Amino acid sequence: MISTYEVGGPLDFARHSIVQKSISGHADPMDIPLAAVESVLYNYTEEFNHIRHLSKHLEIDMFLCDSFAITCIDAALATKKPVMITSTVGIYSDLSAPYINNNLYVGPNPTTIHESAWRRIYRDYIRLPLRIWGIKLRSSEAVKTQHAAGFPFTWDASSPRYNDIGKLIHNVFGVEVARGLTPLDHYVGPIMSSHYPELDDQTETFLNNHSRVVYVSFGQHAQAAKEDVQQILPYLLRLKKEGWIDGIIWARLPPHMLDREDSDILLPGWASQFGILQHPSTLFFVSHGGAGSIIESLYSGVRLFVYPFFGDQPTNARAIKQIGLGDYFDAYSDKPIEFYDRLLRLAADPEGKIQRAVDRFKAYVQVSSINGAAKAADLVEESMFASDEDGKQRYRRHVKYDIPFIKPR
Repeated sequence: MISTYEVGGPLDFARHSIVQKSISGHADPMDIPLAAVESVLYNYTEEFNHIRHLSKHLEIDMFLCDSFAITCIDAALATKKPVMITSTVGIYSDLSAPYINNNLYVGPNPTTIHESAWRRIYRDYIRLPLRIWGIKLRSSEAVKTQHAAGFPFTWDASSPRYNDIGKLIHNVFGVEVARGLTPLDHYVGPIMSSHYPELDDQTETFLNNHSRVVYVSFGQHAQAAKEDVQQILPYLLRLKKEGWIDGIIWARLPPHMLDREDSDILLPGWASQFGILQHPSTLFFVSHGGAGSIIESLYSGVRLFVYPFFGDQPTNARAIKQIGLGDYFDAYSDKPIEFYDRLLRLAADPEGKIQRAVDRFKAYVQVSSINGAAKAADLVEESMFASDEDGKQRYRRHVKYDIPFIKPR
């Protein structure tokens, strides 16, 4: 019999006071991820000691830790228990390459192909080190605790000291940059829910009475400001006026944002997102670009227009355009004059090129999802029972880490 114990759980990192200071519309891509990193370190000592105590008190056999929960990862290492890291992005050192931007806080481009040498030098060797140094100074208690446990200062799961730990990544190539994997990196996505809420009567009736509906939703953390609504809504109304779409569903948009009532616009306080995306009347999805929303859209064969806010969203937005599954508009870096042309190209899709690409990717996502949960469960079971006395799967350790620098690598 397997018993589970959950630590942390539903805490919304976006509501942490440190993160709140950085959330202001479409912030610098570096600001919010680094604020999230600092918020994790804020209570590091207390959480690390608490989890380490639980490990002994509850006789925990294995840890599953989110990539942001470095207290959980370090407590597992300190108690020599098997541990696997979970995430929706492959931000890890053993998945890095010189041409891949592998951290959430280095900017929105998935690779360096469109970045100048000066941009990379300034970001990687000047700006980012200075920001991390500031976080280290403000996290002195966490630094002391890590050093006392025998660990160097570590601020997130991209540290090379986690190279020997198994990772479960809930994503797919395409949304994630394709790259070589080590034996400890596992793309197990998408793991789809076994049950999704059904459409409510009002939404189902609306979709049945329309044939080209745009669905707009920005997830749990991202809140569209008045400026965002003023950027998006007029152009959606223009698409409707010109006949490219015949309906709009905008989840959680306050009714007062509309000048007048419109029978072709539905503003539900809550929406069954997967149900809407599965309906044949849904033409495309205006999304913040979170991994979960992207996967649900592609699983359903619905093209995407990504309007990102923070975290992995700007990177996901560019990936979607790069592989031909939709387009994006980044309010932080793009010119407003470009918005409607991008939206129109997606809505019209005159040659059907975007939809054909989405249909192909739909097959890939659906096939990948069939055994995703079972694959992840098998890997967890392997880690639990096959790890050595230090909690490591040394037989999966990449041999390159043992080759001296002067030898061919």
